[in-house]
Amino acid sequence: MIIINIRMDDLLKEFEAAKERWIKEEIAPALTVAGEHFVNNAKSLPSPPASNRGTPHQPNYIDDTTNLRNANSYEVSRKGSILASDVGRNETAEFFSKSRDNGADLELLMGNGMKYASFVEAKGYDVNTSPQMKAQQELNDKFK
Repeated sequence: MIIINIRMDDLLKEFEAAKERWIKEEIAPALTVAGEHFVNNAKSLPSPPASNRGTPHQPNYIDDTTNLRNANSYEVSRKGSILASDVGRNETAEFFSKSRDNGADLELLMGNGMKYASFVEAKGYDVNTSPQMKAQQELNDKFK
């Protein structure tokens, strides 16, 4: 006769340990890379010269002060603790601190904390929509 005893507590501990390894070794680094790509892509969007003001130049906005472009940022957090970030302006840091889900197992925030960013986007200019879509596609491809 063979008797196999399985303790569910032990099995659940193993699953939890495997989940922790997967988060630390696979998911968090992938979110960090996607966030970095988002920031780099958003900051590298072309900006027409100010002499183009008044003529159509969508999807690229004229960036006179660089405030809007430099506010494109990301943050990876786990249960409220920041694991990685590139936050370009204080406005975005405040925006992220209000948006962060402190109970989330893992979270990637990508965005722009300047109050007028959504206004510029609504006018048809690409502040960070296409870089966000690229980052999302990158993560979808990695974790299919």
